[in-house]
Amino acid sequence: MRKMPHYRLSCEDGSSKDIQAPNLGAAVKRLKAWVRGGEWCDEGARVIGEVTRITRAGRLIQDESETIRVLIEPNYKALMRRAGASDCDHEWSREGEGAYPENPGVWDGKGTVIFFSAHCIHCGLRRVVRTTTLHRNRYEHDTVQYRMPEPAELVEMRAKGMVESPDAE
Repeated sequence: MRKMPHYRLSCEDGSSKDIQAPNLGAAVKRLKAWVRGGEWCDEGARVIGEVTRITRAGRLIQDESETIRVLIEPNYKALMRRAGASDCDHEWSREGEGAYPENPGVWDGKGTVIFFSAHCIHCGLRRVVRTTTLHRNRYEHDTVQYRMPEPAELVEMRAKGMVESPDAE
């Protein structure tokens, strides 16, 4: 019976782990799971990881390695709670968010960044998603921010029909 190859999984934070896997592809899958299983901030991240084949003695075999970016999704519920949001079933709309009339709520962040703004039609919670492209922003990741509107802003949003009035139920 043939022994499985050994691989070293490493993460940009300096942590590493040696594993056995049938091939490089299987080792990459294990790397993704290992990185995603870590403890990350609620905002999410884009983490660089590497898989390198090693000898049983732990020496690197450079001709069989792969570097990947692993996307860690934000903890959306925690971010919404932090912003003071209610536990409603958020229904997002970009209507009335400004920018281009044919594409409301979409803002050019100049270069390779785009912003998408929206609000919950039930509670008024505001959401801004900032997206980036990988080819120019290798170490950045998409972000999401939430905030509850101030009372006067919420009154204005209701007057414009962007948010349901509290007695609409």
